[in-house]
Parts: sequence; structure tokens; C-alpha cells
Amino acid sequence: INAMLDELGLPHTRLNRKLMDLEAARRNEDNLSTPADLVRLFTLLHQAQPSAFVAEKALAIMQKPKNGMLEKALPVLDAPPLANKPGAIGHVRCDAGLVSLPHRPYAVAIMSKFGLGAPDVQEQWVVETARVVYETMAALDGSNAYGNG
Repeated sequence: INAMLDELGLPHTRLNRKLMDLEAARRNEDNLSTPADLVRLFTLLHQAQPSAFVAEKALAIMQKPKNGMLEKALPVLDAPPLANKPGAIGHVRCDAGLVSLPHRPYAVAIMSKFGLGAPDVQEQWVVETARVVYETMAALDGSNAYGNG
């Protein structure tokens, strides 16, 4: 799997252990990624890569309703389609996805680590950051090249 991730241009995304392998986690063998790699991954999927079939299936799975941080950042009414993968463990919170605005779809990945606040504070930070990104992108989506919208 890691070789495939390299082929996709995701050098900082590594699957180093099976999920819930606590012994491996104690040995610092964690599954890792970066916001840049996740934005690239969602951009590739949006571009129907590595294949149209794979991208369609992956995005369909990630479009299933959930209560992630990106969902909480989007408007309750008329939210754009969202394909995302939230995650949380300990004081780490993250969510990454593809927000399909009509004219300006965008990939976003927001992660916290070494959080000093309680887990719910970390989660709220991700939600608030995602909301600012959404509001900015929605304004751009509704504007022309000169900012008139």
C-alpha cells in the first residue's frame, strides 16, 4: 500500500500498522499523513484518479452522512455535497475532504496534534477553521474574476 501511496505522490502518508494495534502504537508505529498529502489525495479523486472507477467508489463511500467536523462547519440548509474522512484519537483531531461548490470545488485538510486543550476544544478549533475556509471559498464561488458577486 505504501508503494501505491508513493506512486500517487503522497510521500508523507504511511500505513505502518493495523488499526487498533496498541502494541505497535506504543512503539511509535502510527499511521500518518499530512494536510498537504490529504489535499492532494482528494484533488486526485476529484480528477478521477487513479481511475474513474476507484475515484467514484471512494468518493461515494466518503459522501455517506456522518457527524464529522467538516459537516459541522457547513451550513445546515443547502450544504454543498461533501466527501470527507474525519478522525480523532487522544488529543488529535482532523478532517479532510472535498467540498463540491458549484463553480469552485475545493479540497481541505485540517489537523491538530499535541493539542493543549481538551479534545472537544481541539474539535471546535477544526470546525471553526473549516467554517472560515468554507465561507471564503463560498464567497469566491459566487464572485466573478473581479470579486463582484
